[in-house]
Amino acid sequence: MIDIAIYNSDQHTQTRHAGLVAVVSTPEGWRTVEPPDLPASAGRIECIPSASGYTLTIDYPHARFARTLEPLPRGMRIRLAGRAILQVGDSFLEFIDPRSALAKEPPLEGLSSDEFGKRRDTQTNGPAPATVARWFEALGTLHRWPANCREFYNSAARFVVDPVGLDGAMVLRRSDSGDWNIVASHLPYPELGVAYLRELVDQAASERRTLFQSLNDQGHAVVLSPLTTASGDVVGMVYGYRSTHSTNGRRGVRYLEAHLVELLAQSVSCGLSRLDADADAARQRVTLEQRFSPTVAAEIELDTHKLEASEREVTVMFADLRGFSAICTQLSASDTYQMLGDVLDTLTNIVLAHGGTLIDYYGDGLAAMWNAPLDQPRHVPLACQTALAMQEALASLSDRWEPLLAAPLALGVGIHTGPAQVGNIGSSRQHKYGPRGTTVNLASRLEQATKRVEAPIVVTREVASQLGGDAIVYRLCQAQLAGIEQPIDLFAQLPSNTNAVTLAAIPQYEAALAAFEEGNLDAAKGLLEAIEPAAELPTQFLLSEIRREHHRRLGRRAGDERTTGDSQVISLSAK
Repeated sequence: MIDIAIYNSDQHTQTRHAGLVAVVSTPEGWRTVEPPDLPASAGRIECIPSASGYTLTIDYPHARFARTLEPLPRGMRIRLAGRAILQVGDSFLEFIDPRSALAKEPPLEGLSSDEFGKRRDTQTNGPAPATVARWFEALGTLHRWPANCREFYNSAARFVVDPVGLDGAMVLRRSDSGDWNIVASHLPYPELGVAYLRELVDQAASERRTLFQSLNDQGHAVVLSPLTTASGDVVGMVYGYRSTHSTNGRRGVRYLEAHLVELLAQSVSCGLSRLDADADAARQRVTLEQRFSPTVAAEIELDTHKLEASEREVTVMFADLRGFSAICTQLSASDTYQMLGDVLDTLTNIVLAHGGTLIDYYGDGLAAMWNAPLDQPRHVPLACQTALAMQEALASLSDRWEPLLAAPLALGVGIHTGPAQVGNIGSSRQHKYGPRGTTVNLASRLEQATKRVEAPIVVTREVASQLGGDAIVYRLCQAQLAGIEQPIDLFAQLPSNTNAVTLAAIPQYEAALAAFEEGNLDAAKGLLEAIEPAAELPTQFLLSEIRREHHRRLGRRAGDERTTGDSQVISLSAK
């Protein structure tokens, strides 16, 4: 087994290998390669295993020992005894045989209050006030960096060297597979070491505490302090070392220095926890903003209790693209999904812009509601304004897709207002806020009814009665809807720019409807046939119902879909 660390201004990595491996320089940087990818050409440092350990074969120009600067001629073989640090150009390569290196390592010590007191008493001199000031100034600088910024980790590594006073430091993060990756390092003296001892890191992670070497006869003492999550899981490590050299004769890490590294690791851990909390908040914010208007999302973010189950008055809308099955046969799969994406994006944005709450998407349509989770005094007009804005936006979308479509895009919208239970309509695994109850079912049936009654927007009397005098609504008919026990009066809503011909014909349509409901079929038929063809009213729908009722009276029941004996109630029970 061999560990290989590579360090230069552009990279710092460490990998473990079993068997033959080589280190090669490429235009992208240094890397390790194993058989069968070993290069045949010169320009490598080969690590050859044997029963007694590893031998390094130098096949690279200008290589030398990092500490002594002794040149290593090509073809030279080095018996690896513990560790070796080589320099090639501005890159440092450290090779470690874990077995022999660990055999020379003294045991790690842990920090505890009684040990700290004992060792503190043996120190005749504490740190100078200026040194303490530098420590806290450095920690303050660290706290100002965002936890997701690389400079945050770089600052942490620098803190271990200056002001703590060690010779080198690395910040490691643990991957999902359990490996350790170097995410930052500060190595003013790379000739003293650019690698970490993996077994020592694993030990500190296993014990979940700061460990250090107060004395190391080999002159290379380490200190390790885990990075933990709020739940106590070890996700990283601060790794510092001191090595004896010409300007520093210390042979170990002092207790106070180990405590400072632990304080640093705790600060980094807090930063990571803050990052996790910010990420959770960001994910929640994105989820809220996908379903709620910005104002509502901000309120919920401050108080999630607003999403708790309750019973309240809501206005529910269902909107569905008409003739989607036929559209699918006209477009390719990619065009179909792009077109539907354009439609749903547009409808969603309109809902949120009008303060609505997105309930869900249903195939080629969506459902939305108002007055939940927050109170909206004008929830009925808001929903109706949304429906009109949808119809207007769909016309623009239809123009955009006209070259690929056989007919313009059409949208059916149903709106009802009434009591509903609102809360989580999803599951414990996937939360989804929305309403349940008859109000929801009725709104869905209204959307389905738009296909039959030839009106783009259909609302109930409860909705129509709450619209202002400027709204253009008229009664379509009284209908029996699937799953709804009592007959419902259906109303159509028209946009404010409805043409004058249509507006002038509305009273005549209503007179024809009244005649139909009184049983005077001939009068109703005459009134409808007299309406201008340019009027955008469902005259053909009502004429077909008149013919159906006429046939029923004559006993021609073959085409009769009606299930009620009341001639004024039109059955729209087909889903």
